[in-house]
Amino acid sequence: MTNFPSSNRLQHDRFIRQLAKLAAAKCALWDIVEVTRRGKSEMCVTVLQTVYMLGLLVAVGFTMGGMLLPMWVESSDDGIGYAVGLFLNCTKLGDEVDFNHCRKIWDDLTLAEQLGAGAMFLSCATCAVAFAWSCIAYYGICCRRCMTQPLPYVTALAFVLDLTGIICIAHDREIGQIEDLTSDKELGLSIWLCVAGVAVLLFDTLVASGLALSSILCPC
Repeated sequence: MTNFPSSNRLQHDRFIRQLAKLAAAKCALWDIVEVTRRGKSEMCVTVLQTVYMLGLLVAVGFTMGGMLLPMWVESSDDGIGYAVGLFLNCTKLGDEVDFNHCRKIWDDLTLAEQLGAGAMFLSCATCAVAFAWSCIAYYGICCRRCMTQPLPYVTALAFVLDLTGIICIAHDREIGQIEDLTSDKELGLSIWLCVAGVAVLLFDTLVASGLALSSILCPC
């Protein structure tokens, strides 16, 4: 064993202590950087998840509003609607709902329109499942990295169903001949609401993809 002079031993011990302090400072700095990075990642995931959940609510509201409101094609002259939408005249303002009349309107729809309505209802149901799943990932379970991965696929499915429903309805009967409408007729509120719902779902699919990628950096 080498014997150091007392002065050299003091310098050696001082050097070792300085190295230990530097190592401790480096570890502390690394911890601060890691906590900051994780905090930013957590904030990013939280913001995207909030935007995603709001987007689902807006999309469902637009889609259901488009299905329940009668004005798919309207006349700018008298402001009345034409029977080319889904539940036209099923309910009239100030009147009670006539179930038999609503049933007759549904029976009068063609198969393509009924399939389109079913696809749009399934789209809304899929959005409800995605919203519930997102709430569980947000509030109930910490493993967002695992929980958020299915969201882009579920949202894309809702988008495809909604788009398919509009195509089935708009391609059938009179509403499929929109290009032949005269100048005194124009697209009504309902079809624009449905188109807006599809656009929101497309945007929400992109948000869900970003959420799934960002959640990989989540510390949970």
